[in-house]
Amino acid sequence: MVHAQPVMCEPVSEKLTIDDELVALIQTAPELIPEKYSNIVEVQTVSVDEDMMDNCVTAWEYDENGTMLPLECDVVLNKIVYQNNASETYSLDTADSAVYVLSAKATSKTSTDDKTENGVTLYGCIGWEDVLGPFNNLKYVSGNRSGSYANKGSYSLLRSSHPLCSGDFDTSFYDTPDDDSSGTQFRLVVESATKNGGMVQLIVLTSAFD
Repeated sequence: MVHAQPVMCEPVSEKLTIDDELVALIQTAPELIPEKYSNIVEVQTVSVDEDMMDNCVTAWEYDENGTMLPLECDVVLNKIVYQNNASETYSLDTADSAVYVLSAKATSKTSTDDKTENGVTLYGCIGWEDVLGPFNNLKYVSGNRSGSYANKGSYSLLRSSHPLCSGDFDTSFYDTPDDDSSGTQFRLVVESATKNGGMVQLIVLTSAFD
C-alpha cells in the first residue's frame, strides 16, 4: 500500500482501473477519484456499525510471552459506483454491481522503540465487485506496516479455506489472485513481528452475506 502522500490528479480521461494507483487515492484522497476517472458516478463512504465491524475485522498483539491482547481497529468501507459504458450504470441500486473497498488499521499497544510510542501499525485492504447472486468478485488486496516492526511482514488471502495468494513484504504489498476470484467469503491476514519479540496480526473479512 502506498503511504499517505499529497496526490495530484490529471484532468479526467481514464476509465476506472482497480490498481495500486486507485488504492493510493482511496487511502489518501478518495474525493479526487472522480477527478481522475471519467466513468465514476460517485464515491460513497458506507456506514459501518459495531456488529459489522466485529464480524469483519479483528486484530491481536502477541507479546514475547505468547499472551494475546485484542486491539482496537479503525475501519472504512468505500463504495465506488461507475459506468461501464455510456448507457449502463453499474451499482446495487440498478441491480448490477459496484466496487467496494474495505480498509482496516490496527496499532499495537506496546513498544521498546523510543521513537515509536504506538508500537506497530498494520493496514489491510480488500477490494471486490459486489454482483447479484451468491458470489463476489475479488479485485485486489493490499496493506502496509509502520512503527517498531522487525524482520519481514507476511500476508495471505483465502477464499473460505482455499489459499488464493500470499507473500512476504518489507513495508507494503499489493496483490491480485491468479485463479478464479469469485467466492462468498474472502479473508486477508496480515502479520508482523515487533522489535520487542512479539507479533501483531490483523484479519480483514468480507462476505457476500454481510
